[in-house]
Amino acid sequence: PNPETWFADYMAELVNDPHAALVHSMSYDITEATHSPAVMQRFNVDAMKLGTRGITILTASGDDGVAGYETRNAGKQACGLHPAWPATSPYVLTVGATNGPEAGQPEVACTFANGGLISSGGGFSKFHPRPKWQDASVTAFLKRNASGALPPADMFNQSGRAYPDVALMGHGYPTADGGKFYPVSGTSASTPVMAALLTLVNERRLEMGKSPVGMVAPALYALQGMGVFHDITEGRNNCCAAQTDPVCCPHAFTAGEGWDAVTGLGSVDHGRLVEALLAL
Repeated sequence: PNPETWFADYMAELVNDPHAALVHSMSYDITEATHSPAVMQRFNVDAMKLGTRGITILTASGDDGVAGYETRNAGKQACGLHPAWPATSPYVLTVGATNGPEAGQPEVACTFANGGLISSGGGFSKFHPRPKWQDASVTAFLKRNASGALPPADMFNQSGRAYPDVALMGHGYPTADGGKFYPVSGTSASTPVMAALLTLVNERRLEMGKSPVGMVAPALYALQGMGVFHDITEGRNNCCAAQTDPVCCPHAFTAGEGWDAVTGLGSVDHGRLVEALLAL
């Protein structure tokens, strides 16, 4: 398939499927700059159509911090802030990664420096404007870090769609392959777990005669500060994924109080999430 259109092609197939599942998880991304505005807008329109049907689309924020997987392959000369697609679509829920509790440690942003083999992707779209439903959270983040904790202003679009939206555990998942178990890490793990949690929410809502959550991101931002999220305040996503000796770039975002461009609103307390979304 054509890498420039495969996400949009997938969305088109969902739109044309009258029996499409209510929750879909994408564990892949490509640098936003490689996609034409027309292709991204085609994806967005189909995501909106699916949202009106109560269908939720989740995407991984990426495993290479702010720099993207091309930098992992090309080395430090490729360092920069390279937002990922479709993580930057305003019509998906984008999921980052945390680590720590799997080793009995406090939960932090999943980064190479924090013991994770990957770095939670995050940043700001260069194409999509920031949606109103995340404006207050992201503006607060920019103001809190305006004294020098942010990358240079000319490196990223401060008015762009910011990501990730939330984060979940993304390190050390025991995975079976050929009868053997291996620990694996990535937003490719945290994203389908979030999809599973939302599927359980939908199950409860449908039992109550309510609609599925659909495009759930605006509701999640409205729940900030209500105990649904564990605020993640440690971690910097400047390094790419690696087993050893990762490519680490000079500029990145840092996790902190409230929403941040490493772990979003934070990780999810599922029990409280269910209670909050059942009440809507």
